Amino acid sequence: MRPSRPRDIDPTILDWARSVLPGQIPTDQAATDRAPWATRTGSSWRLTTSDGEVFYLRSYPEPRKFRQEGTALAAWQEVPGIRTAHVVAETEEPTPTRVVTVVAGQPGDRIVHAPSIAAIHRAAGAALRAAHDRGSANDDRVPLSEAVERRFTNWWARAAPHLPDEVREHVDRRGIRSTTFVGSPRVLAHRDFQPRNWLWLRGSADPFGLIDFEHARPDAAVFDWVKLAADDWRRQPALRDEFFRGYGRETTDAENAQLFEAELLHSLATLSWGYD
Repeated sequence: MRPSRPRDIDPTILDWARSVLPGQIPTDQAATDRAPWATRTGSSWRLTTSDGEVFYLRSYPEPRKFRQEGTALAAWQEVPGIRTAHVVAETEEPTPTRVVTVVAGQPGDRIVHAPSIAAIHRAAGAALRAAHDRGSANDDRVPLSEAVERRFTNWWARAAPHLPDEVREHVDRRGIRSTTFVGSPRVLAHRDFQPRNWLWLRGSADPFGLIDFEHARPDAAVFDWVKLAADDWRRQPALRDEFFRGYGRETTDAENAQLFEAELLHSLATLSWGYD
């Protein structure tokens, strides 16, 4: 999904933020202090009070996404070894909106010191294992294997028109095997687990921070590995070793087969977003 420049804060939303935050919010905040981007799932702004405290304000076009992210934030705050944002206030009227604290640290994709890169990948693996081991209070009535097939059908329909004939024929032949995810459990999954959403606070007792829970929901563990496998681990295979050293075990044959199909889905989704 391509990011865009956030629109100005709706005056009603800004008035609500002023009512729930400590300190004064300068009147020019809407024009001068925007967060990096907006997507179809919501817009974000950085607000700094007169006391110097910084918060993020996020509005959502869909109540469903607002509730999904709120549920995810609450669940991930229970995972040991991960620093996440805390909800300061939230409302569904007139627009689903949430104010959260800032997670301190250097973004993982901006770290250039090799030992620190290795360290954050180990920490990410350990943190993710702690999350996955918690299982999931999943109430989805659709079996995971069927859900993955539905995703493939959706992304394939959107991506296929943009692919060369030989690629379409290959994917048509291979597709998603209906048995690959049968019996696989859903775990507490972030689903956008990659260095740009990691925050590294060197010297802290809990150096690993995690943000952006808009896509988080119960899913197969491999969907938390797929963006790393498609990018960082492909460019630097040693980082894969560091990650799974932190995770505490290697992948199984079944997970390797699932990861192959997850990468196919990721490729189709990325291509579709590029044309949207």
